[in-house]
Amino acid sequence: MLEAFAGPVAVVVGEEDGVTPPEEAERMARAARRSQLVRVQAAGHLSAVEDAAAVADTLADLVARAS
Repeated sequence: MLEAFAGPVAVVVGEEDGVTPPEEAERMARAARRSQLVRVQAAGHLSAVEDAAAVADTLADLVARAS
C-alpha cells in the first residue's frame, strides 16, 4: 500500500517501541517512495507524548515537504 502512495510520508518510531519495533518502522519507510524515518531517542510507543517536540518537528517538516 505505501508503495503506491506518491506523497511524502513521515514514519516516527521510538527507539524503545515494543509494539511497533524500529525494524518494522524501517520496513514501512523503505516501502514509501518519499519517506522520512525519525527515531525518537529514549521513547517507546508513545513517542508523541514522551518527546512531543521531536514529533512536532517531524510533522512540521512533513507539511513543508507536502507544500
